[in-house]
Amino acid sequence: MSNQILNFVNISLEDMTCIMREIVASELQKAKEFISPTPKNDLDKILTREEVCKLLKVSNTTLFHWHNDKVLVNHKIGRRVYYMKADVMVKLNPLRLVS
Repeated sequence: MSNQILNFVNISLEDMTCIMREIVASELQKAKEFISPTPKNDLDKILTREEVCKLLKVSNTTLFHWHNDKVLVNHKIGRRVYYMKADVMVKLNPLRLVS
């Protein structure tokens, strides 16, 4: 905490209320950004099997085989299967070696 001296002798109630409102709003915005449940960028999203099939234009069977062959890793929550969008985008846009 910094050592700042505040002088409240000549401040009106309205001004004090306005200052406090701005400080609280600023701190709440910082807290909201810190604990936001939404991904910071689009690559942090999770996708369902159906979304991945549409995006990659492949069948569910192909996704199943890719998982078994460790081509595309899936994550299970209960009985549901999800994919990280970052992993899917790597598969969609593979790095090409320059010879």
